[in-house]
Amino acid sequence: MIKEVGRVLDDLSHVSETLNQASDLLSKHILEVELALQRYRLGVAAWVSLCYWDVPDTNPVITRVQCLGYAKLKGKWGLLISESCDDEPPFEGTMTFLRQMPRETKLLAADKLPELLAELLKKATTVASETLDKQAATEEIVRGLKKGNK
Repeated sequence: MIKEVGRVLDDLSHVSETLNQASDLLSKHILEVELALQRYRLGVAAWVSLCYWDVPDTNPVITRVQCLGYAKLKGKWGLLISESCDDEPPFEGTMTFLRQMPRETKLLAADKLPELLAELLKKATTVASETLDKQAATEEIVRGLKKGNK
């Protein structure tokens, strides 16, 4: 029995080392993704759902949702986790930088990063198109005003 406990403790020690190294690398890569997105200077937010759960003992049933997003919090753009009721937008609930979340949340978020990037591209493309349209319309107004001042 003592030898068996000793083996289990040795195995736990090895697994612990592996787990912590992998977790540290995951955190490092999440930060690298965040920094790369910041360098784009998009100024566009996007969100995807991570998970849903029902709050026990509520009538009517309240469903909570946890989302992964890229948005601005406390004056800084970054990868965020938001938790809110499912009928609220993500920014209505509590928000925390992903890099500050527990390992379990980072694991869920890592699976959703490709989906978030696709959503961010979709939103940025829409905003870029709208901005070009508004810029062209404003340019026409400026030209008209310049003609009127001559």
